[in-house]
Amino acid sequence: MPLGEEVKLKKALNTWQIFFISFSGIFGTGFLFAILSGAAYSGPAILVTWIIAGLFFIIFGIVFTELGTMFPFSGSLVRYHIFSHGSAGNFQIGWTYLVGAIAGPPVEVVGMITLASVFAPQLYDPHLGILTTLGILVAIGLMGFFALVQYLGVNIYGNINAGLTILKVGVIILMIMFGFALIFRPENLYALRGHFAPYGYGTVFSALVVTGIVYSYTGFRQGLDFAGEAKNPSKSLPIATIWAVVVSMVLYILLQIVFIGGINWSAAGVSVGNWSGLYTSQWTGNPFYYEFLASKINILVGFALIVVAIAIISPFTAMGVYSGTAARSIYGFSKSSYLPTFLGKVDKRFKTPAIGILVSFIIAILFLLPFPSWYLLVGITSSFGVYSYMQAGVTAAVLRKTKPNFPRIFRTPFGSVLFPLSFVLASMLVYWTGWSIVRDLVYIVDGGLPLFLMAKKGREIFKLNNRQLSVYSAIYWIGLAISAYFATIMPGNFFLYWGILAVLTIAGYFVLYSRSGYSREARALSWTVFYNAIIMIVSYFGSLGTNSITYPWDYLIFLVVSIGFYYYIVHIGFETDEMKEFESNKFIVQE
Repeated sequence: MPLGEEVKLKKALNTWQIFFISFSGIFGTGFLFAILSGAAYSGPAILVTWIIAGLFFIIFGIVFTELGTMFPFSGSLVRYHIFSHGSAGNFQIGWTYLVGAIAGPPVEVVGMITLASVFAPQLYDPHLGILTTLGILVAIGLMGFFALVQYLGVNIYGNINAGLTILKVGVIILMIMFGFALIFRPENLYALRGHFAPYGYGTVFSALVVTGIVYSYTGFRQGLDFAGEAKNPSKSLPIATIWAVVVSMVLYILLQIVFIGGINWSAAGVSVGNWSGLYTSQWTGNPFYYEFLASKINILVGFALIVVAIAIISPFTAMGVYSGTAARSIYGFSKSSYLPTFLGKVDKRFKTPAIGILVSFIIAILFLLPFPSWYLLVGITSSFGVYSYMQAGVTAAVLRKTKPNFPRIFRTPFGSVLFPLSFVLASMLVYWTGWSIVRDLVYIVDGGLPLFLMAKKGREIFKLNNRQLSVYSAIYWIGLAISAYFATIMPGNFFLYWGILAVLTIAGYFVLYSRSGYSREARALSWTVFYNAIIMIVSYFGSLGTNSITYPWDYLIFLVVSIGFYYYIVHIGFETDEMKEFESNKFIVQE
């Protein structure tokens, strides 16, 4: 892993620009779509969900900041785990994050065009809830525009994003002020059908992912992915990452209160207290626009047009952030020798990851075409993100054990508590995505393994020649496809397709483990194999699946499972070759 090449990226971002990059990633489409879907899913109790999610991501931010200041690389979140569990152990985490990062721009561009359909209805079909053909073409054009901006220079993007974000925050503050002053009905929070929690307090947790709340907060990671281009990462990352989450949480909670308190049920065409009815109302297209319009108060009716504009600008800035993150994740994967080295090529003139930008743009189009809907994309995209967050606590804990004297510019306070807590919270968020998403997630995560075997490092660890690699990959992928096929046509026959998957992945892993000579590198891969098989079982039978194990018992069972996995993963961590290489070259990285 040629770490010395990190200096080729231009270091042009200051603390405020890193903050705005993280903040823009958090405040994209979520402050509109997630605000409405949250109210529809849980009623006023969704306020508790925003608080819980915010606290989760503050913990993630604190732990990730320790890693971010130790390893200030662009595309860093696909590489942290390599320093504690080696190339094989890191691959599944990095692969998962890479897929989620590339899926980010389509989510934001679909959201932006959906919101813009107030002015351009020909771009969006409200009956099907998807973009029209013209809308898809416009979406591709917008993603192409941001790819070009990223190519021309991160400093250009940093300045554009900072200016647009300041404008966005100003309008959001006015939305909150006008909402409280002119249309707020406190009885909507506690005095309607079902009171504060009309669908039960269990929805406080199950709403975390499916409503887009977790997706909204996942933008905190964006500043970390631009760490290699920060002028002073040791100063910028702790301030920018943590404060972006804190400020966003406060604004999200206030916006959610304003929206709930401002609902005009008759104008929305929904009976009073029928929260789930909001899902099928006209308001789904642009919630605050229709809420302010329904007030018939002149100043709010006029302000509603500004709300439409800011609703478009918000995902506009977030899409730029996600476009850069996707490209830098490909760049990081290339630098970790998981992808061909040419994908990590940096443009000599603009000092940006040019090939990564192009490749991420092409793959983003492939994500967009079959799923031109915000709600179709957001759940699976969120699940990839939180799966990759499991690396933070275990990586930091192993490095405290193997490299206790390594300089840490930012040191996580109460690490013995926050490290396991970080892992367990991320694991529970994966579980709370629900059975249908967990199933698809596992197939995609497991399906990436042969790609690592094809990489140079994979061949070295597992000692596979071309013929052996071809046979292994063919059997693995065909078996996985058969299992996924049965899962689709016979979803109730769980043990058939789970059995195929479990035998394929677990037996296949032990074959590789034996070929490696039972190496530490190969052993570090084991946790994702076992974790994926177990989460499928609990998720299928739990309250978010068939409900054979009812709430809260399924939550408690998976909590215990997650704690057990944390200590197992820390146990199999070791002092990796990559960490030794980093130490010998760290003066180059820190130039």
